[in-house]
Amino acid sequence: MHDEQIRRLIEQFRARFLELSSEEIQRLIEEAKAEALAEARAIIKEQMLEAILEQSARLQTRSAAAQPASSAAAPTSSPRQPEPAQRSPFETPRVTLVSRPETPPAPEKKTSRPSPEPATVEAAEQNGAEIDGARKILREIENLRQQLSANEEWLKRAGGSGPGASDYADES
Repeated sequence: MHDEQIRRLIEQFRARFLELSSEEIQRLIEEAKAEALAEARAIIKEQMLEAILEQSARLQTRSAAAQPASSAAAPTSSPRQPEPAQRSPFETPRVTLVSRPETPPAPEKKTSRPSPEPATVEAAEQNGAEIDGARKILREIENLRQQLSANEEWLKRAGGSGPGASDYADES
């Protein structure tokens, strides 16, 4: 009985799939690709964030281990500011991105100046592309930091209630 029902459902699916036009099939394929790409991006971002946090933890451990040895050898007369690696693991630094809004370039004014050399123009274009790439990376980093902060806040709120809450509580 159950096998017969599955067979009917498969036949219905095949009939519906064959009724689709090639445009509809292409649209479904594009939607599936877009979903897969979005999932892949989310996984990559999560893995990058995890790798960054692991590297930060390793650097903090090294810094903490090296600090007692270096503080005994270093003179105490010069005041030292704490390094960013000495922050608590749950403190997320805030970065403010300052960038100009993406506007179309202003119309060129005709001047009597000679035109720049092609090598200079090419270098300026490459520099602009590198700056745009750097801005994009900074935006991604800031988004990840904001997501991490939101997750930390959620963990702090959820940490005081529910089963197993003591597992997530600070060990201070």
